[in-house]
Amino acid sequence: MIDLVAAAGSSERSSVLTVLLMRENRPLTVMLRALGISGESFRAVLDMRARHLRVGSNDPRLVVEYEALDPGAAAAILRKHHGNPMLVPTRA
Repeated sequence: MIDLVAAAGSSERSSVLTVLLMRENRPLTVMLRALGISGESFRAVLDMRARHLRVGSNDPRLVVEYEALDPGAAAAILRKHHGNPMLVPTRA
């Protein structure tokens, strides 16, 4: 999954891995929404992180917030931070 997201988003593999391991969800939310990943896939990523990596939360409200984020706005946020999801502020 790391390689797929890195290739699709032109991000460094290490950046994608770091974002997946962060406790805060916002950088991951912005990165995946900018790529147009579905809410169902986002839920699967949250679940994987919470169960297998013991990082973050798989709270269903996160998926609702994710789907409310416009993919174009997410892409703009990512561009503002030079395509590096690690630089996305953890608070809106």
